[in-house]
Amino acid sequence: MSTAVAPKARVRPTGRPHSPARPPLEVLQRRVAKTRSHRSMSRATAVWVAVAMIVGSLFLVVMGNLYLAEGQVRLATVQSEDASLQQSVSNQQVSYALKMDPSSVRSIAESSYGMVQPSTITEIPDVALNVPLPAPVMYAAPAAPAAPAAPAAPAAPAAPAAPVKAGQ
Repeated sequence: MSTAVAPKARVRPTGRPHSPARPPLEVLQRRVAKTRSHRSMSRATAVWVAVAMIVGSLFLVVMGNLYLAEGQVRLATVQSEDASLQQSVSNQQVSYALKMDPSSVRSIAESSYGMVQPSTITEIPDVALNVPLPAPVMYAAPAAPAAPAAPAAPAAPAAPAAPVKAGQ
């Protein structure tokens, strides 16, 4: 007993009653509307970025002008100080030149230091530089006296030490 089952034949639908319908145009219009709103958002963002860049650049220009104005004020101050220092230097140079005038030097020497014109002038003869000079004579320093323990009679003055030649 064998039971044989016949294979089922596939049935093809003739019409498309169960096929999905084509999407309505509204869906596409919604996509377009979303894209347009996205574009309008990017345009608004671009406008804000442009405005921010313009405001920022104007701010930088104003700050640059302030910095330059401050530099000009400092430069004017330094130039006025330089002019006053140059005037002071020229005044000091004139004062120095007046003090170094021979008649001024003579009057200061006579009034402040009591110097007078000599009555005679003695000329010192020239010295030959190729002749060696004799060695100077030097004396040894006297010994320092010891501190007395008790007051004693005054001591006799010490005799000068014997001369010692340099190099001995």
